[in-house]
Amino acid sequence: MWRAASLGLLFLVAAAGGCAGPPEAGSAPSIGDYAADLSNPVDEPTPETRLMMHRLRNLDAMVDLVSSLPHAERPRSIAYLASGDHLAPLGLCELLPEGETCRLIFTEVDPGLQVGIDEGVAHLAQADCLQLVKTGPDIQGASGRREWQLAVGSNRATIELRVTDPDTPGSAALITPQLLNEVDLVISHDWSGEPIGNLQVIRQFVAAARHRPESPPMLMIEDLEAHLFPVDLSPFVRRATTSRPYGHRDSGEGAGRHGRVELGEPIFGGAALLDFSDPWWREIDNASLDGFFDFLLMNQFDSDRRNVLRGGPDPLVAPMLLDWWTGYGARGIDGKPFEPGSASRILMLDAAVKAAELAGPSVRRRIACRLRLYSLLLRIRAAGGDTLDLMPGAALSKRGDALVSADMERLYRQALRRAGDFRAERDAFAKYASEVLVFLDDDRALEVLARCTGSGTAETGEPNDKDLRQAYRELVASMASEDATIP
Repeated sequence: MWRAASLGLLFLVAAAGGCAGPPEAGSAPSIGDYAADLSNPVDEPTPETRLMMHRLRNLDAMVDLVSSLPHAERPRSIAYLASGDHLAPLGLCELLPEGETCRLIFTEVDPGLQVGIDEGVAHLAQADCLQLVKTGPDIQGASGRREWQLAVGSNRATIELRVTDPDTPGSAALITPQLLNEVDLVISHDWSGEPIGNLQVIRQFVAAARHRPESPPMLMIEDLEAHLFPVDLSPFVRRATTSRPYGHRDSGEGAGRHGRVELGEPIFGGAALLDFSDPWWREIDNASLDGFFDFLLMNQFDSDRRNVLRGGPDPLVAPMLLDWWTGYGARGIDGKPFEPGSASRILMLDAAVKAAELAGPSVRRRIACRLRLYSLLLRIRAAGGDTLDLMPGAALSKRGDALVSADMERLYRQALRRAGDFRAERDAFAKYASEVLVFLDDDRALEVLARCTGSGTAETGEPNDKDLRQAYRELVASMASEDATIP
C-alpha cells in the first residue's frame, strides 16, 4: 500500500540555489554540490538550513572513499548502521554509472526519525536534487519497515528504513550475517566519538562475517589512526582513506557533548574504507580475536589512552588523573576494566602473535612492529622510567578548561584525593612489565618481532632510557609515514 509522494513539507531552498540535475561526466555529484553550497552560505544560515547541513554533513568524505574504487566495485547496495536521518549516503548513488539502481538500508531503533527523513527528502526534492516517486506507510509501533523510492540523477534509489525494538529478545545485534549478505558496503558514521566504541563496531562486523564463505562487504568507518590517540586499522586492510571530516563533530553544546546539529571540529581526522582482504580474522579462535582487539587498544599507550573531548587543531583532553580514576584508558574491547598485572597483558600479546602467524606478509609485519612498539614501552617502564611524556596528550593535560561538566569536576576532586594511589600503581607497573617481557623474549615471539624492519626497529643490545625513547618515537613516526602512502 503506497501513498502519494506529496508530503506537504516545504522548506525554503538555500540562496545558493538548487541541484543542477544529473551530473555531467567527471563532475561532482549534484547532491554533493548542493551540500557544499549549503556549507558556504552567503548569509547566516537559518535553523532549517543548518539542520539540512547536518543531514548532509561529511558527504565529501564518503564520496572521496567510494570514488577511489573502480566503477565496477562501487557499492550498489549499502547498509547504514544507526543512520538517524543522515541522508549523505544518497550522494553515493550518483557515483554509479547511468541507469543503475542504488539501495540504501538504514538501520535504527527509533521510529520517530521517519519525520527527519521525510523532511530531508522533501528538502532535496524541492531543490531539484532528486524526485520522490513513492513512499510507503509510516511505521506504527516500536518496529517495522518503510521505504522511499527516489530518482537521483539518472539512477533509481531506494531508502529502506528498518527499525527494530531494542527491548525485543534477539534484536540487539547491530550487524548480522544476513545483513552482510544483502550489501556491498556497510557504513558506520558517528556511532561513537571514542576509538574504543568504533573498534567495537569492527569487532561486531568481524563476528558477523567470520563464518560466511564469501568475502565480506567493505566497511566505511572513522579512521581511528587519524586521532590524537590512534588505533591501528591496518590489520583489517585500509583500502582507502580520506582526511575530510567524518563522524562526530562539535555541536556547540559544549566539549564532549552531542547536539542536534553537529557542524564543528571533528574528533577524528578522516575516514577509512576497510576491505578485510587478509583473512587471518577468520582463522583465529574467538578468545584470541578478543585478545587481539585488546592489543590494538593497548599496544601504543597501554592504559594511558586519554579522553579527547574536542578534536581539530586545538584539541581538548581530559586531565590525566581523572582518566585514571574513571578507568578511561583501562577498558578492554568488551568495555570492562582491563585487569591490572601481567597475566592479562600476556594473553593479549599471545593473541597478537597468533594473528601475526596467520596473517599475510604485510599485515604480519605491521603486527610485528606493533609488538615491538609495546616491547619498547615495557622496557622503559621495567627500567623504572615513565612514559607519560611519550603520550600525545602530555602537553594538553594541564589546560584549565578540560573539566567541562559538574560531574567531571566532582570526579576530579575525588581523583586528587587518590593521587598517591595513582603514583603507586605506576610504580607497580615496573614489576609486571618485566614479567610481560619474558613472554616477548621467548623464541616464538622473537620470530614474529623479527618481521619488523625499517626505521626505529634496529636492535641496540642493552639500550639506555634515551635510546629506548628515541626508538619508540622513530617507530611511531615510521608507521605513520607508511600510513600516509595509502590513497
